Amino acid sequence: VRTDGWGNAAVSYLSDSLVRAVIADSKDLRLMYALRDERIPLIAVSEVFVTVRGRTGTVKREHFEEALARWTAEQEVYEREKNREMLFSIFREYKNQRVVEARNVEKVRAKNREKQIKKWEDEVEGEDDGL
Repeated sequence: VRTDGWGNAAVSYLSDSLVRAVIADSKDLRLMYALRDERIPLIAVSEVFVTVRGRTGTVKREHFEEALARWTAEQEVYEREKNREMLFSIFREYKNQRVVEARNVEKVRAKNREKQIKKWEDEVEGEDDGL
């Protein structure tokens, strides 16, 4: 299958259909990741030895199943890594947010300390004036 010009609409269409895999000789990384994100296997033509007669291509079931098993193992690694990155991103965002909140709390505390010191100074001055 030629994949030139395939975009998100084509991948979305495939995702909604009952297609088990896309067999193509594509090196397009965007297509590969788009299909991975939709959990649609992209299998290289060279892995399954495609026989084309007219507009129809066929592959031997055992070659297809082996390639599909390899893709499934790779997909599991891909999804674990993607989840790991997502968790680290959430953690970094949370940590940064906590740092900002801690700075804001410290600013409020410093301002309150300054007000309290000013109040004490005013009280002491008032007592000194009365002597």
